[in-house]
Amino acid sequence: MGNYVSQLALAWMLSKGEDIMPLVGARRVTQLKESMKSLEVKLSDHDIKSIEEAIPEHAIAGGSFPEIHFKNGVIAH
Repeated sequence: MGNYVSQLALAWMLSKGEDIMPLVGARRVTQLKESMKSLEVKLSDHDIKSIEEAIPEHAIAGGSFPEIHFKNGVIAH
């Protein structure tokens, strides 16, 4: 279900206006293709309202990216 959640999130962001451009991070081509499917998702005004009521703006928290650690100039996992 994770792919559908990201597609829904991207579709919601795209619904916010033509001046909004979501940046998609993908490590594999398959991930990028899955994200691109968000362009096919059409949200109604009711859908957008439901999403925004389910996750109010004040409840959004956290970092966008995990903290990256390097060892000898290479990302350490």
